[in-house]
Amino acid sequence: MQCPVDFAAVGALVMVAAIVGRKIGIRPMKNNDWTVIPNLWGAVVGNSGIMKSPTLNVVLSPIKKLQALAFEDFNNAQAEYETNAELLRLQKSVDKSKARKALTGDVAALRELGDRLDGRAVQEIEASEDKNITIEIVKFGEDGKD
Repeated sequence: MQCPVDFAAVGALVMVAAIVGRKIGIRPMKNNDWTVIPNLWGAVVGNSGIMKSPTLNVVLSPIKKLQALAFEDFNNAQAEYETNAELLRLQKSVDKSKARKALTGDVAALRELGDRLDGRAVQEIEASEDKNITIEIVKFGEDGKD
């Protein structure tokens, strides 16, 4: 390109500084844990039509590719999270319906549900003659006994 080399150099230095970010610090004092994180700013100054923007676009293209890849990874992770969140909502709905069924007198369904509860145990199931069921659910470790 027909432009000063300074334009490309400024863009490249600022791009590298942005990629490095807070990963590198300077400790100016020998016996102290004070750390300075460098912050590099750059500006390209020139008359209009001197090819500032095209030069910076070419120099900054690697970081723009990294940004596009990171954005794609983020979108994939977000879609996976939303799928898992929906599955969890559905599982909670199924668990609620099993709990309702268990509370109507199906002890086997209640035991199956109790086995699925994460970090909890069904301590007592007392069924009286008139089919009333008392359930006590306690988190492990709350009573000091594991």
